[in-house]
This record gives sequence, structure tokens and C-alpha cells, in this order.
Amino acid sequence: MKELGAEWKRLDAATKARYADVATADKARFDAEFASNPENAKLKPGKKKKSSGKPKALSAYMHFCAERRPGLTAALKTKLGAEFQNKLVMVNLGSEWRELSDAGKAKFVAMAEAQKAELAAQA
Repeated sequence: MKELGAEWKRLDAATKARYADVATADKARFDAEFASNPENAKLKPGKKKKSSGKPKALSAYMHFCAERRPGLTAALKTKLGAEFQNKLVMVNLGSEWRELSDAGKAKFVAMAEAQKAELAAQA
């Protein structure tokens, strides 16, 4: 991404304008196709969820991921080298979580419950 950003900065104004024109035309095409689809009329205008501003407790799975991700990422990078992809980390974490026994999950469930209780006490 850094290289792309640097390359973009080196482009002349005429080349950047060409990309801007393509983007504008594509946006117009998308808007026309979106408006012409009757299914899209049922959709409400995009409203973003408003955050309550309060931090939420992580789930047991998220605590597991936070603990396992660094080690698993390093192991996969070592094993796969240039073939490494970040999505493989999440795929492997999901597999490990599914195969983990209830006793193995208990530690993370306890962590999640403790964090939930702590946040409730702060409120």
C-alpha cells in the first residue's frame, strides 16, 4: 500500500484526472443500476449504528484469538514463507477453536465473564 501511495503521488495531474473521470463514471453507473433494481427500493438509506461509547466485553473466542494469534501467525509465516496469507491465520484459529474441548475453552469463557462483570461494575 505504501508503494501504491508513493506511485500515486508521482503521477501527473492528467493521469490522475483520467482515473478520477473513470471513478465518476463508475459511480454514476452504480447509482443508475442501484436505482433501477426494485429490490433496492426496499432498503432503507444507510444508517450507521451509533456507538454507545461504552466498551463491550470480548467473547471467549476473541480472548482465545488474542492469545493464539501472535504464535500462530509466526508459525505460519515460518512454515509457508512467501505463500503466507493473513486469512490463513483466521481459518486456523477457527479450526483450533472448534476442536478445543470444553475444558480448554473454560479458561477463555472465564476471561470473558470476568471482563463482562468488570465492565458492568464500571457502569
